[in-house]
Amino acid sequence: MAKKADIIDDKNFLSDTLSTQVRYVTFSVLGIAWGFFVGNTDFTGKFVNEHHKGLVLLFALSVLTLLADYLQYWAGYSYAAKLIKNMEQDGRQEMSYNRTHLLYRLRESCFFAKQGLLVINVVGLLWLLGTVL
Repeated sequence: MAKKADIIDDKNFLSDTLSTQVRYVTFSVLGIAWGFFVGNTDFTGKFVNEHHKGLVLLFALSVLTLLADYLQYWAGYSYAAKLIKNMEQDGRQEMSYNRTHLLYRLRESCFFAKQGLLVINVVGLLWLLGTVL
């Protein structure tokens, strides 16, 4: 039977792994889209002309995904710093997270938002690539 500490460790590992994968895939989508823009073949030129708006949308979704990733960590860091400051002021060694605090909710929302944005981005890329098959 798993202990709560083991489950928390597993969740932390999986959260970090998901975030890393989101970054890898997002940069891959950016690289593929950029490759079409800088490629100087007839195929890439025609593809960019036909799908310019779609490629720009992929760039925008990628930037939003990376922004959500950054905001998740910024919010988490800021809230942890706030808790540490409060603990030091009160002379406490333990404190609970307030799950309704704005920074906590922002952190959690961004974690799920970046995954949703990534799925939309990958589906969009696959759709664009599917138009040439």
